[in-house]
Amino acid sequence: MRLSVEAAHLAVRGQPYGEFLADCVHRELRADAGAGLTVWAAGADGTDHVTVDVAGQDPVEGRYLERAKAVVAEHPSFSAGMPERATHRVSDLTPMGPFWDSEPYEAMHGFCGGRYPAALTLLATPTTLVFLGIHRSRHDFSDEDMRRLDLVRQPLAGALTFRNQLDHAAHQLQQALPATVTFTDREAEVLALVARGWTDRRIARRLGITDRTVRKRLATARERVGAHSRAHAAALWSRLNP
Repeated sequence: MRLSVEAAHLAVRGQPYGEFLADCVHRELRADAGAGLTVWAAGADGTDHVTVDVAGQDPVEGRYLERAKAVVAEHPSFSAGMPERATHRVSDLTPMGPFWDSEPYEAMHGFCGGRYPAALTLLATPTTLVFLGIHRSRHDFSDEDMRRLDLVRQPLAGALTFRNQLDHAAHQLQQALPATVTFTDREAEVLALVARGWTDRRIARRLGITDRTVRKRLATARERVGAHSRAHAAALWSRLNP
């Protein structure tokens, strides 16, 4: 879907994208009971921090989040290994009749009337899980719906993985920037576009050079500062050019 690519562009630039994505999927997939993007992060203080951006349903109140956190391990999606199930329907994992009578259903879906939930995992790291949950009230999502959902997932998963790598590299560099790090103007113009999530081909078209020249400038920049990846080099450039 074109709109998922737009959401990916927002995500890779570190801009808010949750409400936009939830609204697009809510409308395009006819998720009449709503859609919500959940970011579940482990805090340095040992507690879990959860935020949910929604569309087509009421905002998720704090009391619902606390109730959901208490039973999430019992939810079929999580007990079956949600990070490994990139796109799935809950009905693929468990009979729906017993599920509707369960505490995980009431805590995580019942408040919005979402009798037929589905989800797609966008990012899974040791400290962060990002997933989009969508709900229908009367009938389940079809195989074609799930195929379309996976098309939504692919650009966003790539964008969030890149953004996560960029943020991680920037954090590592924050306290230990070498005073002598410099880039040439040609390297800097390439790194500025890498930091925006652009591909080599798109950068080449923008600058009027070949893909090979883009890769050569990136390789030179990485070697100059000892960066282990293009994201690492772009993070260093971003830190030097806030």
